Amino acid sequence: MRQPAAFFAPNTVYKTKYVLTAAAGYRFDPAVDAYHSVAIANLGTGSFSADVTSGAATSDTLTIIVTWPTTGAATILSSDIAIGTVAPATGAAQTNGTIALTHADANVVWSGDGGTTYAVASGTFAAVTSYKTKYVLTASAGYAFDSAAGAYDQNGARDLTGRIANLGAGTFAATVSTASSSNDTLTVIVTWPTTAPATIVPADISIGTAAPLTGAAQADGSSVFNHATASIAWSADNGSSYQPASGTFSIGTSYKTRYVLTALTGYQFNATAGAYNTIGIASLGAGAFTAQVSTTSLANDTLTIIVAWPATAISDKVKISLNNTADFQAYSGHTLIPAQGLSVAAADDYSITLVNDSIDTTNPSAPLTAAMVKSVRVLDGQGNNALKNVQVVSSGVAQNHPWSLTITIGKNTTSAARTITVTVDTATAQRIDIRNLAGFTNPTIDYANQPNPRRAYPYEYGNYYYFLPGDLLSMQTSSMGLIPAGVQLVGKSSSKTSPLTNTLFNTSTYQFRYTFTMPSEPVFMSVTSTDGKAAHSILARATIPGVVLPALSGGATFVQATARALATDHSGDIVTVNPGSYDHRMYKITGIEVRSELLNVVLPSTSNGDGTYSFAMPFTDAVVTVLVERIVSNPIEVEVANHSGAQVTQDLEAFLCGRYD
Repeated sequence: MRQPAAFFAPNTVYKTKYVLTAAAGYRFDPAVDAYHSVAIANLGTGSFSADVTSGAATSDTLTIIVTWPTTGAATILSSDIAIGTVAPATGAAQTNGTIALTHADANVVWSGDGGTTYAVASGTFAAVTSYKTKYVLTASAGYAFDSAAGAYDQNGARDLTGRIANLGAGTFAATVSTASSSNDTLTVIVTWPTTAPATIVPADISIGTAAPLTGAAQADGSSVFNHATASIAWSADNGSSYQPASGTFSIGTSYKTRYVLTALTGYQFNATAGAYNTIGIASLGAGAFTAQVSTTSLANDTLTIIVAWPATAISDKVKISLNNTADFQAYSGHTLIPAQGLSVAAADDYSITLVNDSIDTTNPSAPLTAAMVKSVRVLDGQGNNALKNVQVVSSGVAQNHPWSLTITIGKNTTSAARTITVTVDTATAQRIDIRNLAGFTNPTIDYANQPNPRRAYPYEYGNYYYFLPGDLLSMQTSSMGLIPAGVQLVGKSSSKTSPLTNTLFNTSTYQFRYTFTMPSEPVFMSVTSTDGKAAHSILARATIPGVVLPALSGGATFVQATARALATDHSGDIVTVNPGSYDHRMYKITGIEVRSELLNVVLPSTSNGDGTYSFAMPFTDAVVTVLVERIVSNPIEVEVANHSGAQVTQDLEAFLCGRYD
């Protein structure tokens, strides 16, 4: 006979066979059904059979076989269930986690609307949301759930509390039901703790308030506060009181701005110290700020940011008055000064840049005309001069525009913002081209009248000068030996003989200067020249021919005249003129005249006291003229005057014209 097993299998029909052997002297009744009334205490709905057989003796064996009712399903225990789903966390991925079941399978769905609807896990967990997870467990064949009320609930006989690993402060309900077979379904609904609010990070906050500037309108500016609302107020008394933005910023005042941020539903601020030290404040500059998290209605729902701005600078409102806005623009740094003016810090001297577009180095040719500054005036609202200086600049916004100016304005020493008006008077200048002055060293053109305030403004560009029609100008140059023989201004309408006055003509040091008036059109300057260091000829003569025969002498480079050539000498050498002998009774010599043949001007000469004369050889051919005068008295009258005893008579009738032998 088979030994009983440790446990009966579920859903199994078991039979028990009892073989009775009669004791000696006994036998069983062989009649049919003789033993159908045998008492079997726990037969229940089972059945049995009783058969008598003969073994060693007649009717000595009774075999009773009991067929028991089919065993029921096995009960699934709490230990057969292990739910390892991770509790929902804001922003985390929604997943079922690890679920270990013995004798059952599970279907898992999620709800974020309080159990109204369920769906399979997807996406991420939202903030401040109570999620539910429904586990529908179906028992394997031969197994069933305990149908006793509350068997699997908390404190029930088969309490699942310890079998839901991450339940925490959550709750659950377990219900047994029948789907296909008795008690084959267990539905467990876990209500998880509400997810935490999402944390607002520093990147969610960007303050775009403009730093206070004297005279500027007080405004909150454009800021970004993601997931929060903000209340903004201003203080001008170091935080003692705050009011909404209004009016304009005062001069030399330290302002504070308070931003009170309230987190939107589902969000909170990070209460960790220093968590918001990196928020972006675009115009903070040298200012500072604090950020404090607090609780108003919900935990960590308030962030208070207080920005302490740098004190407002002493400032000016700068306006520009230009009579030529086509060629000129004014900038403060890289900011164009608009027609209505621009507020500029004025605690120290400051500068604006006047960009002159008419001269542009990116253009390969110099223009025939250019916009020229005539004057710059800088006045405050009271009419006081505020101009410090004007300098030429060609960097920054003035890059490639070398006629631009830096205008420096004196600092504001008052207790209020000033209005500074910069008035720039301009005109159209005409070009002078000096490229034809080849051979001369550093030719320059400048204003003839010095000092001239317009020299502070550019008028030169490469080999060109620019001036206004009617300007009185001076051209100065030098050379290594070339001497100007003629200087001209040439233009379409200007005469080639436009007057140029020679005001410096030093042939020893080769320094030359001319003055002239600027024509009303572009011109170029040309010059003809001669070599001042070459030998030049000397023509000697007298005002009355034949009276004297002048003789010339000089230094080492002097060359006497010949029958075919005049005497020569080099510029600067000393030439001596000896008039020679003559009839002192009839003539007298009053001196000499030395004239430049090229320039037709009289040159200096010196009387040596011995009847000779000297002069410095010019850079051109020279003409030396001995100045001879006829004496008015005749020789007889002279003799009478010199002898007291002599008498002079005349007989007009005896004095006849003609020849007498």
